[in-house]
Amino acid sequence: MARRDGDRGQSPAGARAKMVAIGARMLELRRWAKQTRPDVALSHNSYAQIAAARSLGVPVVTAMDYEHQPSNHVAFRLANRILLPEALPRTDVRRQGAAKRKVVVYPGIKEQLYVGDFDVDPHVLERVGIARQPGDVVAVLRAPPARAIYHRLENPRTPRC
Repeated sequence: MARRDGDRGQSPAGARAKMVAIGARMLELRRWAKQTRPDVALSHNSYAQIAAARSLGVPVVTAMDYEHQPSNHVAFRLANRILLPEALPRTDVRRQGAAKRKVVVYPGIKEQLYVGDFDVDPHVLERVGIARQPGDVVAVLRAPPARAIYHRLENPRTPRC
């Protein structure tokens, strides 16, 4: 089950609004899946997708890399397979319902799912106007999702987006 273009809106603020949005998204995904009949639902802990797929008998594979997400137990209990990076402590996720028989561990971190074949452009900094001196260290961070339920606290290391 896949997202369609234009589905990348921000998560609403507040737990109740998030639940309503997940419910609406689940119904939309059910309608789509009934027409397209996917063989498997693969996501990074998309609760709406997981619930829609399970309600239609579609096998669910979920990937996850943050053991402190309070709703992991929902995804883990509903998923047929759970993909976890080897760096993640399995004892934490087992308490959340990630049964050993469901878990598949992969080497590395979640970002390898997205940038595993990425080639660094050595000139990107100069093209965007950033001067780099010998010995400088460049770090690229993903700003935390400000409205994500698992990231409610401010972090002075990252700017608000």
